[in-house]
Amino acid sequence: MCIEVSLNKTDLEIEDFFDAYFRVMCEYEPYSYRAALGFPNLYIIPQHDPDGIWPAHWGFIPANESDNILSFRQQYNLHAISIDQFLNLKYNKPSLNFGRCLILADGFYLSELRSGNKNRKIWKVTNGDGAKGKLFAFAGIYYLIDEDLFSCCIITNPANKNVIPLESEIPFILDDTFRNEWLREDLTQAALKSLLQFGFTKDRLKVTSYKGTAMYREEIHSYKKVVASHLNRNI
Repeated sequence: MCIEVSLNKTDLEIEDFFDAYFRVMCEYEPYSYRAALGFPNLYIIPQHDPDGIWPAHWGFIPANESDNILSFRQQYNLHAISIDQFLNLKYNKPSLNFGRCLILADGFYLSELRSGNKNRKIWKVTNGDGAKGKLFAFAGIYYLIDEDLFSCCIITNPANKNVIPLESEIPFILDDTFRNEWLREDLTQAALKSLLQFGFTKDRLKVTSYKGTAMYREEIHSYKKVVASHLNRNI
């Protein structure tokens, strides 16, 4: 599963690309690395507010667990689910009262251990080079835990081996022509299945190998320091 993403664009670039606007002013800061560890904020466009961009805790919290968030997170890490898991959710259960959303990113990381689990091979997947890279919209689900407080989860699908050099689940990257479809409230189960069959991006993805992994390790180290600081403040 992909548990590491980046969003390095400015707020104005994001708003212009998605034709949507940040609802929480002065909260967003670009980041080159973010993992599910520590349940950080990702940024979503939720189904009920398709013109708004909201921060959302990464890690889905079902409705019946909204009063037990900490204990639920200790048992489950619902940061990503497969297409099959998503399609098998029971929509009529109050505990799974959620909406679909776009989860915004400009890249994600993949890795695997090699040579007896001693060496880690790492790739970053983007839609172009550096600042010229295009933004992604991952298919996702969200739940409104409280007023203006969201949780979210990325939907994944198997990687195309012609593009990604390993067997892995990756975020379902919606093609630009299907972003609005994903947010429609009148989609039937059959329409959802069709969208998830044909709606993956047609853009050519760029896969960059992190040889030596120095940059990756530096990003992880910086991120873990931020997470540790945040956790200490909440003890």
